[in-house]
Amino acid sequence: MGISVFHLYRNTPLGRENLLQSVYLCDRLGDATLYLYSPQVTQAIVYFDDGPVTIMLDGSYLFNKETAAREAQRVCEAGGIRYEHFQPDSFTARMLADIPADWSLIACPRVISDSSSRIGLGRLGPKVRAIVKASRCPVFIPCGAYKPWKSVTAFFGGSDVGLRAAQLGSDLAERTGMPLTLVTQVMGREHADQCHRILNDAGLSERIDRTDSWSWLRFESGTLEEHLMSVPHDSLVVVGAAGDSLIRELVFGSKLELIQTKLPNPIMVVGPHCDRRLLW
Repeated sequence: MGISVFHLYRNTPLGRENLLQSVYLCDRLGDATLYLYSPQVTQAIVYFDDGPVTIMLDGSYLFNKETAAREAQRVCEAGGIRYEHFQPDSFTARMLADIPADWSLIACPRVISDSSSRIGLGRLGPKVRAIVKASRCPVFIPCGAYKPWKSVTAFFGGSDVGLRAAQLGSDLAERTGMPLTLVTQVMGREHADQCHRILNDAGLSERIDRTDSWSWLRFESGTLEEHLMSVPHDSLVVVGAAGDSLIRELVFGSKLELIQTKLPNPIMVVGPHCDRRLLW
């Protein structure tokens, strides 16, 4: 059946940059189809298994909507990928479009409910957090400007969702043929042993050892903010979001807002209900 990637498109220069990154992602994944949603109304509802998420879009998503499909098509054709224009089959209300949740991957900007002029690098909009929390598939969050990524960096701190992020990162690296770096902030010897045991049980340690371009960086001192300098500027970052508070718990106890503020990289987020196997 192949990989299905849902992309929420905004017909603006910023929206074009986001689309270029989704096109590049589909190209790297190979057997992928990009489903372009160019909104004609400012409200939509996604029916996740964990509950519906209502999306309130600002007016920029309807800017020049008559040309949106044509502009998005031009970008996709230039990238040489398979694509389809998604049109909602039903509406819960006249101005509330129904969007299915059974995608392999969802691509959306960091903020989907504010004007693009107000989007800050270090801010993840509340509706995007709701999508990450409820989605069974990974959520791809492009960076501000298109830049091809040449490696994969996954953060792992020993949690279940952190392991799933590490596994997704390794799957992406293997599928794209790119180098993988696993990053762990070690919090003492016991934590180091626990992380090593978890990766061993998952078969990741063996995969890292037998692949020359893969590595596991373990930092035993300093802070997360300091070690973010080890992340290449042209790397796809994979992180896990765990717990009831997406803002509070991410990766190894750090904040997603910190990572976004310091890393201007495209980010793949694995939420608490995410099953990475849906991507394949």
